[in-house]
Amino acid sequence: MSYYLGIGIASLSNILGIENFVIGGGLSESWDLFIDAAKKEMSQRTYRETASLIKIHKAILGDEAGLVGGVKLF
Repeated sequence: MSYYLGIGIASLSNILGIENFVIGGGLSESWDLFIDAAKKEMSQRTYRETASLIKIHKAILGDEAGLVGGVKLF
């Protein structure tokens, strides 16, 4: 999973120039298990300068983001 996440982040950054990524939902609960490998894969698929600009953050709300968003809309 880390492999494909790293590829996805690198692709979005290379194509669209996105520099900030927020990982949320249930995936953020396993943050420590995948983030290092995902960052390594992302770094291998981008230019060195680009890789240094990319920031990957864990969502503050975690798995509750959808619930909080729904309540705000209501």
